[in-house]
Amino acid sequence: MAEVKGKFIMLAGSLMTLYKDGLAEANKGLVAKTGKTFSELEPEGWYDTSLFNLFMETYARYSVSGDRAIVTLGRNVYPTIKKSAGLPPHLKTPLDFIKFEAEGFLANHRGSDVQHESLSPRRTAMSLYKLLHQAIILNFMKAYSLVFWR
Repeated sequence: MAEVKGKFIMLAGSLMTLYKDGLAEANKGLVAKTGKTFSELEPEGWYDTSLFNLFMETYARYSVSGDRAIVTLGRNVYPTIKKSAGLPPHLKTPLDFIKFEAEGFLANHRGSDVQHESLSPRRTAMSLYKLLHQAIILNFMKAYSLVFWR
């Protein structure tokens, strides 16, 4: 069974406060398994990932933005980590952040279902290349649309 730290379930719950029915539904499932609502969880405690999945799916279902709500949740992960454990001061380059993300995943998940994949220098370089390539393409598309689609 894979487990995730409570701070991420708490994050999803806090983002769902605009959707009272959705939050009540997700909390009902959480209380059934833990006896606690999202706000009563231990931020550094370990909880079954199915509970985090329940909150993500419910958030997406009730949110006016639908599945894009998961993107909003994802954008709030690093600020949550920064508030709770802090970001190391040595993170300067995109490569540093890629390594930190991989190590952070393992620090915030545990269990036999969590697979550890080492980041070799080659895999890290390929990940960085893919990210930069995507950024270049997106920026080109934005510039193209601004110039030619007025």
